[in-house]
Amino acid sequence: MEQFASDMQMYITMVCDTIVTTVPKSVVHCLVRKAEKNLLNHLFGHVHKMSEEELKRMLTEDSSVTEKRAAVRLLYDKIKMAIDDVQYKQEKVKRKDHEGD
Repeated sequence: MEQFASDMQMYITMVCDTIVTTVPKSVVHCLVRKAEKNLLNHLFGHVHKMSEEELKRMLTEDSSVTEKRAAVRLLYDKIKMAIDDVQYKQEKVKRKDHEGD
């Protein structure tokens, strides 16, 4: 009987610890979800009220950013080509070494 009481006490302690751990997380999750929905509704309402001109202006990227993006893309392509060239030459040297063996 003492073993049963001890096991029940351990079980109750474990359940209480689980509740203490999970309930606050669940409450915060519910609060965050509600706040997210409210913010999305507010955002959609605000965007819906905007004129077509305002939307175009808001979605248009600054020309300096566009130019910088193009320059970075060009640099990326050059680096990628250089890496591919180095890998090709390494493979060529490897094959040449294997043929010499």
